[in-house]
Amino acid sequence: MGEHRVVGDQRRDLAQMGPIRVNGLLHAAAALEGPRATLDAGVRDRHVLVVGAGVIGLLSALLAVRHGAASVSVAEPSAQRRAVAGPSASTPWTMLTAAPG
Repeated sequence: MGEHRVVGDQRRDLAQMGPIRVNGLLHAAAALEGPRATLDAGVRDRHVLVVGAGVIGLLSALLAVRHGAASVSVAEPSAQRRAVAGPSASTPWTMLTAAPG
């Protein structure tokens, strides 16, 4: 694979992706258990579907696994992204082919 470099504002953008995903988990938790729910309340023991295997989607999948999801599936229409994202022995989720559109 080619070399990838992060320059300028891309560093800031990458640093914001984690908090964006944590906010997504908090929103799911609050919707299910109220505003004082813990971070894992939205995914623990639940079957989670993540749509998209880009950086944000894969971070979402990792957070769901880390916070106790019963299973995690990632749906992605791009064969190239599916090839990068899994499946392999090191990916704790199931890859699904998603129809574009």
